[in-house]
Amino acid sequence: MHAKRLTSMPQVEREYVNLKRDYENSQMRYRELKAKQMEAEVGQQLEKERKGERFSLIDPPQLPENRSSPIASRFSCWASSCRLVAAWVMRLLQKVLTRLYAVHPASPPLSAQRPWP
Repeated sequence: MHAKRLTSMPQVEREYVNLKRDYENSQMRYRELKAKQMEAEVGQQLEKERKGERFSLIDPPQLPENRSSPIASRFSCWASSCRLVAAWVMRLLQKVLTRLYAVHPASPPLSAQRPWP
């Protein structure tokens, strides 16, 4: 009888290791589920507390009595005329600057000219 017990020990030990592993896995799964449940309860509690913070419209928006489009059209006209004047000034400035700093290929550079013969 004692010999029979000794031969069955490795099998019992394997079963014990398997049971212990399954128990640890079950405990870990329980902790995960418990954490999810607590997270859901916290979210539910926050939703209950936020009921007073919701935005509700007391007075609906009203249309303006006077139209504002004439002011916009005046501004648009003014902006267009300013753009035209700016373009004209830039073109004039470009012409003046090109005449001032134009290099004439017929005349030699100043360093090549001698002041006396």
